[in-house]
Amino acid sequence: MEKRQSAGRFKGRTRLPELAVPRRYDLHLKLDLAACSFSGVVHIGLAVAEATKFLVLNALELAIGDVCFADSADHKEIRPCDVVLDDEDEILVLAFDEALRCGEGVLTIEFSGMLNAQLKGLYKCAYVHGGEKKYMAATQFEAVDARRCFPCWDEPALKATFQITLDVPRS
Repeated sequence: MEKRQSAGRFKGRTRLPELAVPRRYDLHLKLDLAACSFSGVVHIGLAVAEATKFLVLNALELAIGDVCFADSADHKEIRPCDVVLDDEDEILVLAFDEALRCGEGVLTIEFSGMLNAQLKGLYKCAYVHGGEKKYMAATQFEAVDARRCFPCWDEPALKATFQITLDVPRS
């Protein structure tokens, strides 16, 4: 409970705290058009700006699975002691028992979500091909809708490179 109260200090902010900066996203998404759902894992190369027991990033309308931070210096894997998903503030707060060191590391997050009908994030839409109605998944990430598809630092000033892998149904 103490960690959840500490995580509350990040509520109500318009910007994410500058505890870490993303450098690279390796995103793997698996789509299930029949179930209108998706799941995935993202490996985020980070520069931790200062020693911290928290990482705060954006997430909205996602279920969060396994989370792990690997320090690039000693390859030590650290799992958060608390994972707080706050849909109201559209943030994911990861609390750690021990401070993450200043420097490089990789944050790995498993997640899942539903394809929405709001034309935001990752959504399902219909089209007609050869007289037959078919479905596809599409994205809309501007200005702050990437957080509906995967946990990320979803602020225009925080640029990073991406590698994206999609598992899609054959038909």
